[in-house]
Amino acid sequence: MLSAFVFTYEFAGHLLGLFGVNNLWLYNFANFVWVLCTCIFYYYLLATTQHKKWVIILSIIYLTGNAWLTFGYTFQSHALNTQGIIFGSLVIILFSFLYLLEQSSSETTEPLTRNPCYYFCIAFICIHIVIIFINGMYNFLYSNYRSHAMVAFMIYFPVAGSVVFNFLVSKGFVCYLRNTKSGE
Repeated sequence: MLSAFVFTYEFAGHLLGLFGVNNLWLYNFANFVWVLCTCIFYYYLLATTQHKKWVIILSIIYLTGNAWLTFGYTFQSHALNTQGIIFGSLVIILFSFLYLLEQSSSETTEPLTRNPCYYFCIAFICIHIVIIFINGMYNFLYSNYRSHAMVAFMIYFPVAGSVVFNFLVSKGFVCYLRNTKSGE
């Protein structure tokens, strides 16, 4: 479902951009929804009560601190909500590391590479590092360095991160299907 959401807003964003319409409002809103959905995913994924409390606390902080920024940037600005994007990405990276920490300290003897969520967490870490790097400085670069090379960099670097993300998510789904097929 999250994949359909991402495809839909990316498609709509590219169409708006193709016709010269400001599309940053769409990306501000989509990032807000993406982070909240990912927080819900980690709430159900994490097993430790203490980690679930961290998910609740950081999700509430993100929701309350970023809701007004998202709506302000969405309806009153033509800029990207870089503060909210960076904080949301850091939260998701933290949750990914919490899950990997839980799995590494668990008493199962099954390798992590047979766990589909391992690949999802690595994918989240990879894509959100790219998101922090690119979107964290987007407004500055866009307003001060609008060259063809910079525009190409701002497009192709996230696409490369997206390819890595999609590869790891696909690997996670293949792992899930393999585990389901083998009856585990």
